[in-house]
Amino acid sequence: MIGEKIREELFKNSEEKYKNFTEKFIPETENILGVRTPLLKNLAKKIIKESKGEEYALCDNLYYHEEFIVQGMVIGFLKIDFEEKRKFAEKFIPKIKNWAVCDNFCSVFKVSKKDKEKVWEFLEKYFISDEEYEVRFAIIMSLKHFMCDNYIEKIFIKLDNLRNNDYYVQMGAAWAVAEGFIKYPEITLKYILKNNLDNFTHNKAIQKVCESLRVDSRTKEYLKSLKRK
Repeated sequence: MIGEKIREELFKNSEEKYKNFTEKFIPETENILGVRTPLLKNLAKKIIKESKGEEYALCDNLYYHEEFIVQGMVIGFLKIDFEEKRKFAEKFIPKIKNWAVCDNFCSVFKVSKKDKEKVWEFLEKYFISDEEYEVRFAIIMSLKHFMCDNYIEKIFIKLDNLRNNDYYVQMGAAWAVAEGFIKYPEITLKYILKNNLDNFTHNKAIQKVCESLRVDSRTKEYLKSLKRK
C-alpha cells in the first residue's frame, strides 16, 4: 500500500517540462515523471515521519525514476545505526542505474564520526565492483563524506586502483580529484602529478578544477599544462 500511495503522490507532483528537462541530463533513463528534487526529499522525510521508512525501504515494486530516488533518500534518512542501515543499502545499491539516483542517495547517506571506519570498510567491495554505478556509489560517498585529513590519501589510492573505466566512474573520479584540490591543494597536486588514472579522467579532473571559482587563474594555467595528450 505504501508503494501505491507514494506513486500517486509522485504523479500528482509531476511536471511535463521538468520531465523533458531531466531526460536531457539522464539520457539512458526511461520512466521519468518530472518531479523536482526538493519535493522528493520532502516526500522521503514524510515517509520517515509516518514510520513507514523501513517498509518503503524494502519495497520492490518500483518502476519510475523518482521512486528509486525516494527509496534511496528514505534509506539515507532512516534513524537507525549503521549495521541496520547497511542491510537496506546492500539491497538498494544494485538497483542504481543512473548517476542521479546514485548521487542523491549518497548525499543523504550521512556518516557519523563513530561509524566512519565501518562505512569505509563497507565501501571497499564497491570500489572493486564490475558494475558502473556500484563503483560510482563508492566514489561519490568518498568525496561527500570522507574528504578529510584521515582519508584524502586513501581516496586517491582507491582511485588509482579502480578496475572499472565506465564513463560515470571516470566522471565521478574526476569530480573527486577536483574536490580534493579545492580542500587539499598541495596533497592533490602531488597526486595529479603522479597518478594512475586513465588520460580521460586525468584531463577531466583538471578541467573540473579549472571550472572552479575558488582556484586562481595562475594555478589554472599551470594545471592546464599538466593535461595529457
